[in-house]
Amino acid sequence: MPRLSQRELMMLQDNISNEQVLINKFGFYAQQVRDPELKQVFQNIQRTHQQHYDILSRQLQAGLQ
Repeated sequence: MPRLSQRELMMLQDNISNEQVLINKFGFYAQQVRDPELKQVFQNIQRTHQQHYDILSRQLQAGLQ
């Protein structure tokens, strides 16, 4: 993978930060809700954002090499 430009690195870092916020929010929501089905929905959404976070982090590492 070619090295990323400064702009691309900044965009990746911003997206990683946004994903982290979403991971935290949906984790919090899952802890607060009492309905088991809604809890599962929030956990699934959190898991999806964790996957996005992991993908973006790998892209960032690859772009720095």
